[in-house]
Amino acid sequence: MIKLYHEHPLKILKYSAKNIWLLIFPLIRGIRAYRLDVNRLYEWFRGSWFDILIILIILLFGYIKWKFSLISVSNNTITHLRGIIFRVRTDIPIRNISSVTIEHPFHLRIFRAVKFYADTRSGTKASNDMFLLLKRRTSDEIMKKIPSVSRHDSIKYSHKPKLYLIFLFSALFSSSLSGIIYIGAFFFQAGEIAKDIILTSIDIISAETSKFIISTIPPVIWGIIIFLLSTWIISFIVNLIRYSGFSIRHDSDIIEIKCGYLTKRRFNIFMKKINYIDIRQNVIMKLFRVMSVNISCSGYGSNTKNLPVLVPIITKRTLNENLSDIVHARFSISKQYKPKITSFWQYIWFSVIISALILPLTSIITYFFPPFHQLAVFVTVMAEIPALWSVVVKLTALCTSGITFNDGYIQINYSKGFSFHTAIAEPEKVAKFYIKQSPFQRIFKKCTVSIYFGSEVSVRHTVKAIPVDDAQKILDTINSYR
Repeated sequence: MIKLYHEHPLKILKYSAKNIWLLIFPLIRGIRAYRLDVNRLYEWFRGSWFDILIILIILLFGYIKWKFSLISVSNNTITHLRGIIFRVRTDIPIRNISSVTIEHPFHLRIFRAVKFYADTRSGTKASNDMFLLLKRRTSDEIMKKIPSVSRHDSIKYSHKPKLYLIFLFSALFSSSLSGIIYIGAFFFQAGEIAKDIILTSIDIISAETSKFIISTIPPVIWGIIIFLLSTWIISFIVNLIRYSGFSIRHDSDIIEIKCGYLTKRRFNIFMKKINYIDIRQNVIMKLFRVMSVNISCSGYGSNTKNLPVLVPIITKRTLNENLSDIVHARFSISKQYKPKITSFWQYIWFSVIISALILPLTSIITYFFPPFHQLAVFVTVMAEIPALWSVVVKLTALCTSGITFNDGYIQINYSKGFSFHTAIAEPEKVAKFYIKQSPFQRIFKKCTVSIYFGSEVSVRHTVKAIPVDDAQKILDTINSYR
């Protein structure tokens, strides 16, 4: 006989909150009493039984909805039945589950309540296929029916990153430190230049106004800098707490990831349901030859604001060893199909044009506003730095982008913004192969190749300036795996 479970009694409050609009009646009664006569407020207090009755009705609705919310788990299916008049039944076959998330928030721990998420490849990233608030023992009973890494003798891989690596990961993936420093320097120096402009323009602006602005600008600039740095520090602390205690282990079918101290999270990921591996680097990580290994799997990281991390920080030298231990894939340095160096213009044209458009900025501002020449020079230089840096990033992408087939996997190296990505997956998981040719590319027999893997959220992996003949070979190779 299949046992039925209820959600945690705290869910009564959530169900009750949907009927909070009923409190409008006590509010109307109070407004009416106040408008008629202030002295009648006493009578209003005497009639508080009405307000209590409304609150009890709200809680009663919540209790009834909670009572009619039933969960059952068999060897094959998780079922959630809810609704009073219109009954809604959700069935998720266990064999179709991509990931299960068990979350123990700090504020719910005293009530021994946990959040349970179960996701499949259906639906969208913004929604969970099943979300339940459960008692911890109910969650444990349900997890007994779901495959998990439970037996120590079946574990094939186990790893717990050192604390300094989690520290480094939290720093790099918080709000961009380099961006904070850049913006802070911009505002600080701009404030100094603005002060000089005001001093030299004392004949234009009254002395009293100038004195006010001169004394006001530095605190504003410092306030902006402190705000930006505080944003990064808060983001860093949140990431450090979120990923502290990170550990990973797996057997032949399931990957189990645990992380967090204040809010403890446990993820059970079905290896066969992983869409693709995403190796990420930003500019700083590229310089230090480190990277972060992420995965695309429905449910993992989508409902907890966590990055879908598989290995937080790893060096390029030890990447293949960890990949082969976890998901049997390998990272290839060589590129089988790649753009030629002569295709550099297709990569840098936009950044070069932006850089060229910024250069006349000083002359334009100085022509119309001569007193602001110094500020115009500074703004031009500060705007030119990221534009030129973008040119460097795109040239690096030209040298590192490409598509490779290696040991039964397809590997796509490409850049997006200022970040570098390497997507690795089985070719049979390719959902769409897209070739685009501009008139300029048609002349030189080049094209832009975009590959989509099957997942809830459509992510495009794009490599520019691939020879048309190579694009056809890539498509033929993908089709050969099907």
